[in-house]
Amino acid sequence: TAYLEDYYKEHPLDNSREGMLARYSGLDKETVVALMDVIKYYDFVAKYDASDRYAFGEPAEVETKIQFDNENVLAGDVTLIDHIVYADVRNRVFVV
Repeated sequence: TAYLEDYYKEHPLDNSREGMLARYSGLDKETVVALMDVIKYYDFVAKYDASDRYAFGEPAEVETKIQFDNENVLAGDVTLIDHIVYADVRNRVFVV
């Protein structure tokens, strides 16, 4: 008994929640804190409600009106391009 009293004077028991879980499980207190943070994160993800988020909610109804004056010409001076031509650079990748 005297040995245990002296030991507990030098090394007091940690009666916090993490300290008790560390004693019961045999893990370090730092490991228990890390695991509890992971559990809190997964609990947050499980309870997350994305319905109030704009990007994840119902699709927003946006009305866009494009009016054409003539064939293939927007209302204004902008002409629509039928074909886009890119430079063929596939053969330029080689080692000399």
